[in-house]
Amino acid sequence: MKKNLFYSFCNILINTLYPLAVFPYISRVLSVSSIGTYNYYNILFSYIVIFASFGVSLYASKEIGKYQKDISRKIQLANELLIISIFNAFLALIFIVLPVVYFAPATDKLIAIIFCIMIVANSISVEWYYVATENQKFIFYRNLIFKSISMFLIFYLIKDNNDLLIYVLIVVLSLLINAIVNFLKLVAEIKNSFRLYLNFNHYKGLIVIFLVEITFRYYGMGDVAILEKFVTREELGFLTFSLSIFNIISSFLKIIATTLLPRVSLMIHTNNLHDFHVLIKKTFSLIFLISFPAILFLFFGSDALAILFGGTKFVASSNMIKAFCPLVLTSSIINTFIFQILYPMGKTRSIITSFIFSILINIVLNLLLIPKIFSYSLIFSSILSNVLLIVILLFIEKEILIINKLFSKDISKYFVAFIASFILMIVLSKLKIDTYNITAISSGLLLYILITIIFKDSILYKITTNILQRR
Repeated sequence: MKKNLFYSFCNILINTLYPLAVFPYISRVLSVSSIGTYNYYNILFSYIVIFASFGVSLYASKEIGKYQKDISRKIQLANELLIISIFNAFLALIFIVLPVVYFAPATDKLIAIIFCIMIVANSISVEWYYVATENQKFIFYRNLIFKSISMFLIFYLIKDNNDLLIYVLIVVLSLLINAIVNFLKLVAEIKNSFRLYLNFNHYKGLIVIFLVEITFRYYGMGDVAILEKFVTREELGFLTFSLSIFNIISSFLKIIATTLLPRVSLMIHTNNLHDFHVLIKKTFSLIFLISFPAILFLFFGSDALAILFGGTKFVASSNMIKAFCPLVLTSSIINTFIFQILYPMGKTRSIITSFIFSILINIVLNLLLIPKIFSYSLIFSSILSNVLLIVILLFIEKEILIINKLFSKDISKYFVAFIASFILMIVLSKLKIDTYNITAISSGLLLYILITIIFKDSILYKITTNILQRR
């Protein structure tokens, strides 16, 4: 499990370094309006992908994860879910994608057509198989190769604002070729048992996780689609730019729960509840340990991040980046509640009910706030909706989501370290020792680590003592 988590984090590191390298260049080459157009269609088709996959990814991680030692059953499930994935994509292309392309503005039609490739790529990507079988090593090396090739092509071919279509083509074709490699490897593994058979029995479980996923992914996707109707493409560009930076920071935290989903499913399936609760406690400790310094970095480094990624023309996004800070923690808590506790336990009704209520509140808040605070409405409505969602889940599933069984005492230590570091960073930033708060950020993060170690937490303190003992 440790090796699998290691490769998962390495994979996230690649996915983080990629935009760190590409996004600043693209933001300087393309206009704010072009960035807004690209991000809008990228988000729109990412949401359509959820409809096309119909929950196969998470369903497969859970179901195949339960049968890791049963090779024949594992292969059978992979075969059936692959056929379902392709069939679902075909339906989505006809009933969703074609109308979207048809009604797209004439200036955007070609971009929309190119983004259709995402649907095909997703249907054959079968990354869920390698997650379910805990083969994150393969995902990492394959991702590293294709991200490197894609990055080279972007730097070599994208030269000015007229190259938006080329940029879209590079990104989407990279996903397609990546998916083809995954597909061929899986086919090679199951070829002796392959059957062209559509097992409709899986749809009972798929429709449940589809509803979970479509509601879970609404934030940052569905609300952006709503906002696009009320603001200019330029303002949308500033917002989606800030959202992209937030996603880079929060991606490390969100991957923990989905990576551990197969292992958690196996523990629940074998009734190994003791190890399950131990793992959950460690997960939340790790989430809080990383979330607090991530929030500090995002808040005090917002100016530097805006200029680093987008240049001076995106400086106006600085306050938006700061506004996203609370979502780092709330979205990570929700992600863990859903994919590491409630979904593996089959509590899908509670998930869907709470999410639908939260989304309705989010939509109402957006409609009320858009005329007053424009793009900020998405951020503030998401924060309030997330807090409400956490409260609802804790109330509905109070017999499962027991606070003292989920959260260790280490979390209070991390909170104290966070407050002390925040105060220090405010003081140092007011002194304006340097332009981009480098002194404040480095001093605050160092203080956070020192306080955590002094308080003898179960993660950093243990790592530090182990290193000292070896020396």
